[in-house]
Amino acid sequence: MTHYALIGHPLGHSLSPQIHRALLAAAHLEGDYRLLDIAPEDLANRLPELQTLRGFNVTIPHKQAVLSAMVELDEKAALFGAVNTVAVRGGKLYGYNTDCYGFLRSLSAAGIPLAGRVLVLGWLPAHRRKVVPWRQKLPKNAAPR
Repeated sequence: MTHYALIGHPLGHSLSPQIHRALLAAAHLEGDYRLLDIAPEDLANRLPELQTLRGFNVTIPHKQAVLSAMVELDEKAALFGAVNTVAVRGGKLYGYNTDCYGFLRSLSAAGIPLAGRVLVLGWLPAHRRKVVPWRQKLPKNAAPR
C-alpha cells in the first residue's frame, strides 16, 4: 500500500483525505491519504517521516519552508518560490507547483478569459518575485483560450 499526505498547519478544516481516498478507490489503487498537521517549528524534525511517503501535498505555512529540503524543483516551483506537491523517490524529495495550473483551469471553467490587463487580488508566493505574465511563462496548452 502506498501512503500519501497533506502537510500544513492547521489542517482541521481539510477535506483532502476524503477526496484523495475516493480518487484512489476510483482508480483501483491501494493507498491511503492522511493529514499531517505539522507546526512550523516541527517541520525539519518531521522530514524523515515525510521521506517514507510516496508523495505529499503542501499547504500553508510550509509552501516556502520545504524548498530547502527538495533535491530538485520543477520550473514553476522555482519561478514562484513555492512547492505544493512533492514526489518522493528513493527517499529524496522532488518539488512541484501546480497552483498556477489549477488557477488557470478554474478561470477557464468559469468562462473567465485571461486576456488584456488582469488584476489578481490575494496572496501569492510570487509576491516576492518580479511580476510574471502568466501566459508567457506557461506552456501554451495550460493557458485558457
